[in-house]
Amino acid sequence: MARDRNRAEWFGPRLRQLREGAGLTQQQLGDRAGVVGSQINKLELGVNQPTLGTAVALARALGVEVGAFVPEGSTTQGAGEPAARPAPRPRGRPRKGTPGEAAPKTPEQSERTAPTENKPKSKRRRKSRPSSN
Repeated sequence: MARDRNRAEWFGPRLRQLREGAGLTQQQLGDRAGVVGSQINKLELGVNQPTLGTAVALARALGVEVGAFVPEGSTTQGAGEPAARPAPRPRGRPRKGTPGEAAPKTPEQSERTAPTENKPKSKRRRKSRPSSN
């Protein structure tokens, strides 16, 4: 969550700088970008974060590239560097072993399944039914 907050912190001031540089009010920028003026205020204050579509619409309305929102000398990921993708995970349930191939047992499993010679079997008590006379 802190990472998201950091992105909103640098986007808002940069948006305000670009908007004021273009000589636009929040309402005028909102009208050009198709965004409600109060949303521009929330973006500038860092309350909300823009979606990619909103960032593109704002960039077009301001006559700049989307990369103009990234601060100079920024080391944030996405500023020209693609994010590293994690290795793909196998889909679905894990495959069972081939028939006749037993899965290796852990020591704990071996203890649970080990035969016990002197262990008496528990006897289950039957509930007595009330006799119907």
